[in-house]
Amino acid sequence: MKKNALLTLVLITALPAFAAKRGSVMRGGYGFLFPDANQFINAGQATLNKGVSLEANYSRNEDTKAQLATSSLAWANGSWALGAAVSRAGMELNQESSSVDVLTAQAGTSWMGGKVSLGGIYSKSLEAGTVGDGTVGAQLNYHWSKPGQGWVMGLGSTTTLGLTTNAQTGTAALGYAFSGGMMLEGAYQVDDFSDAKNNYRYSAAAVYNGHQWYAAGQYNLVTVNGANPDTVSGRLGVVLGQADLSAQMTKETFTGGETTYGGTLRLLF
Repeated sequence: MKKNALLTLVLITALPAFAAKRGSVMRGGYGFLFPDANQFINAGQATLNKGVSLEANYSRNEDTKAQLATSSLAWANGSWALGAAVSRAGMELNQESSSVDVLTAQAGTSWMGGKVSLGGIYSKSLEAGTVGDGTVGAQLNYHWSKPGQGWVMGLGSTTTLGLTTNAQTGTAALGYAFSGGMMLEGAYQVDDFSDAKNNYRYSAAAVYNGHQWYAAGQYNLVTVNGANPDTVSGRLGVVLGQADLSAQMTKETFTGGETTYGGTLRLLF
């Protein structure tokens, strides 16, 4: 089953033949409305990208020593978007028996000149004996003016599949994209509709995309059954022609919170 995930990435390596001649993608974003091209958060907004981006992403929790490695390939031409990613999490990533592999795929489309976009994301564990059939989500976005500039709003929802009781989430976000490359957004998310009063979060995110560098940050104000495991995340990257490198960090801001460091390498075609 795990080997099938590699086949998915191999099959879509032909996508560069259909990409725009000059690739341009969103870099670094953590939020719902302006996510990084290789972070599968909002497949509808992924249609704003143009080109094929291949990324390797690695992170390590400094407290628990847990590691996460992700390889992803995303394609978009301004109207359509596709992507696939394979992630492995565990203490020792070279030990298949003690790690967990997950396959994620996304697809999105836009119309009305890109003002309206719709997308879907599916994620499933590749481990034998996993209960359930994965998680599926849908995203709908509307731009008040030219796509990539001005006000934009988005709605999203996810649900687990194949469980006795399937957990459902919902997101509503509002953002603004400035012409100079700065984008800001705020969002509200219910993490479990079966107990919405005790499982929700507010988030604020910002991202800047320049010709030579990019930066992004996000703060999550989280409530989970009376606890508040808030997090702050940051990412800083440098653009080197058709490649970019970045360093990233996530810190749980409550007392004794954990810190995760990581880095990315991306090639854009």
